[in-house]
Amino acid sequence: MQTILRSFVLLICLSLLTVSDTFAGSLIDDILRYTNEYRQSKGKPPLELDNEASDQAEAHSRDMAKGRNGFGHEGFNDRVKAVSNSVGKVSAAAENVAYGDMNARQVVDGWIKSKGHRKNMLGDYNLIGIGVAKGRDGALYFTQLFIRH
Repeated sequence: MQTILRSFVLLICLSLLTVSDTFAGSLIDDILRYTNEYRQSKGKPPLELDNEASDQAEAHSRDMAKGRNGFGHEGFNDRVKAVSNSVGKVSAAAENVAYGDMNARQVVDGWIKSKGHRKNMLGDYNLIGIGVAKGRDGALYFTQLFIRH
């Protein structure tokens, strides 16, 4: 009986993780779409979602959400180095972060309204990594990592 109960609890936990991953994946897809729509409206080419850059952005969002890093850009150079090891020489990089109870449209609009974040979104980059993580308080932490190689 205990084995069946443990299996059932594990199945429920795995189902919750899948729902969470699906939610994050949908947010990431939407952030990419809104970012590229904005770039296109300004005559810029679309950014390509890169797996390594996204892994780095996700880890940074998770670290901020769990309080391992403060909100900001701590470890930025390490993230760029990891992407460089994967895709080759990185000639330029930038990063946007945000947090709060926002959907993809709201977070991208917030970045557009900020001069520094907008500059990053319109920069001469060809790759992007996007990560989203939920904090204990339910707030979402967002990271965009822009790469030119």
